[in-house]
Amino acid sequence: MGSNPPASTTQIHTYFKDHFNFFPVHDYFFYKFLGETFEIVQVFIFLKVHDFLWMTKSRKKACSGENEITEGIGKMGDEHIFLPADLKEWLLNDPFPRLLGVEILELKPGYSRVRLKVTEHMTNIHGITHGGVIFTVADVAFGIASNSRGVPAVGINMNISYLKKSVPGDELVATAREENLTRHTGLYRITVENQRGELVAVASGLVYRQNRQKET
Repeated sequence: MGSNPPASTTQIHTYFKDHFNFFPVHDYFFYKFLGETFEIVQVFIFLKVHDFLWMTKSRKKACSGENEITEGIGKMGDEHIFLPADLKEWLLNDPFPRLLGVEILELKPGYSRVRLKVTEHMTNIHGITHGGVIFTVADVAFGIASNSRGVPAVGINMNISYLKKSVPGDELVATAREENLTRHTGLYRITVENQRGELVAVASGLVYRQNRQKET
């Protein structure tokens, strides 16, 4: 019958010594090794689960023959989105932007433009648009532009600079443009303007791309 799993530092040392004839020389390196291994496993599991869910959804669409676009973020005409039907539906079905009322104005490979009307509940204690709202509309543009080639992409870094205040009633338009693309990364520049064309914020974002299929 197997022994119980180790539950303390002493038991861990004893377990390794008894079962593998190995005794950790230094706790720091031992636990650093375990920590790094755990992080690698976490990233691997995340990517595999993401890949499985994405592929499952794509197979269901292919088998059911679904080609029409479902109602997505805001209201827009089909002529503003220059992507395959299944990719359109996938990008439009984004819960958080839909909750906020973000509207996609234009979307094509490597480029997106979205709009959000600022309401009273989107302000901070100063009565101006909360920085998180401005960041969010920039992030939505960044997210759909980076995923617009059909390759799943997740953000790994984003920096933003706020240049001008915004107030309730403003219509914020965020535009994301692809500046550099490699097999596994993508760099995007995002601008946020108000309805008068005044620059409210500028941002840059970097994504990790799980390149596993032919791009759009």
